[in-house]
Amino acid sequence: MNPLWTITPDWSERVTETLSWKTDVLISPTGAEQRIAKRLTPRRQFEFSVLVSDTERQRLENQLAMHGAAIWSLPLFTEGALLQTDLTVGQTLIPYVDASILLMGASALYLVQGVQVALLPIVSLSTTFVVVSSLTQNWLAGAEIYPVAHAMLTDMPPVTRFTDSLSRLQCRFRLQQANPFSASMPTVTYRGFPVWDIPSDWQEDRKAEYQRQLLELDNGCGLPFRTDTAKRAFYLQHHQWLLAGIENQVLLRQRLMWLRGRQRAVWVSHQTDDLTPIAVNGYQLTVINTGLSLIQYQQGRRDLAVLLVDGSSIYGRIVNVQQVGEFEQLQLDVVLPSVEQLQCISFMTLCRQNTDDVTFTYHSGRDGVAEVSTIFRGVRDELE
Repeated sequence: MNPLWTITPDWSERVTETLSWKTDVLISPTGAEQRIAKRLTPRRQFEFSVLVSDTERQRLENQLAMHGAAIWSLPLFTEGALLQTDLTVGQTLIPYVDASILLMGASALYLVQGVQVALLPIVSLSTTFVVVSSLTQNWLAGAEIYPVAHAMLTDMPPVTRFTDSLSRLQCRFRLQQANPFSASMPTVTYRGFPVWDIPSDWQEDRKAEYQRQLLELDNGCGLPFRTDTAKRAFYLQHHQWLLAGIENQVLLRQRLMWLRGRQRAVWVSHQTDDLTPIAVNGYQLTVINTGLSLIQYQQGRRDLAVLLVDGSSIYGRIVNVQQVGEFEQLQLDVVLPSVEQLQCISFMTLCRQNTDDVTFTYHSGRDGVAEVSTIFRGVRDELE
């Protein structure tokens, strides 16, 4: 039987969860890409510290000395829930909202109420219930429930001793199982690809970059020779979110599961005020001159996300742009409403993630707050 980890994290320090995909990205000199997912599900890793004292410390160090390299039954403390109804001896059904989604991949449930604990293997899941083995004791509403997964310590946790009976351990677990989370993207699509529907938060300054594929030859004597092999910029932008509650965290996880690390592409709005509208006449949009007519709606800078005052969005492509007097006139492939209904016009780029590792930083448990960030990189939408 796997040893059971029973020590809760020290929530005065942050708990992190990292999802790691593995993608081979083959990029040609023109910027065309072939992306190959190498893992069926992402690897999942948790890192947290625990503060232990007295007999709890003694018990934990004995377990580490004997079973440090074993596979543990690890309660996922970031996904805890509270028992909503009393449970009696012999009962096999435990109410659990969205159990088939939230408990996917879990092997058991860990119940805690004071000094009373139990590890219940999961038999089956439904939308609102978990079927477990028969209960051997009564449980009152308010007991804590944690899904349990099989996990292994990536390395032996270092021990910091504050006194002869008080210690802190920094633990890093990697789940030793598949992580088959459900994957979904919004139904709104544009030119055959979904549109990313979770806007980034502005809690910190956001960084962006226009990357280029540069090949430079330099013999160390003469002037270096540089070639822009793709002859276009690839938009790169950092996105971050502050997610409150398990529902929002699960929604973002489903989106990330669909992306499969760096494999799949999605339309991402720049979330910037890129064009200032002056007038709208059906397919024609007149804007303040920003020099767009000089670059002639190049690939990667010709698709627009138009946010309306009612919160909805319209997506379209620039098919022509010309300077008319002191303004610029854009011909679109979509009809826009009156200028009074336009809130923000942003460029939109077909992107993939620029990383295979996404980290959730938790400030508290199930109903708390988590920080998540990732980087999107533009791809050549005409070659996808």
